[in-house]
Amino acid sequence: MTLLRGLVRKLKLVEIEWQDIEEHAGWQEVDQRPLVILKSYGLLVSKTRWHITIANCYDPETTNFSGVHKYPKGCILNMRVIEVIKF
Repeated sequence: MTLLRGLVRKLKLVEIEWQDIEEHAGWQEVDQRPLVILKSYGLLVSKTRWHITIANCYDPETTNFSGVHKYPKGCILNMRVIEVIKF
């Protein structure tokens, strides 16, 4: 049982639009095609100067997160809040 039991925590469900990093091993000609743009969805865990962290799951009993993903800010094109969820 946690001391935070009974307290309401608000978490933002967000959509992150980000540009994937590409890497190829070995000698080759440079490919000039644009990088792939992807979207990820999750609960906003933290936002710093360098990265944004989201999670797939949240346990209000322990206040732990699962399925955590950290995105470098240089790869993020856009982030929007879909909904604020109360736990």
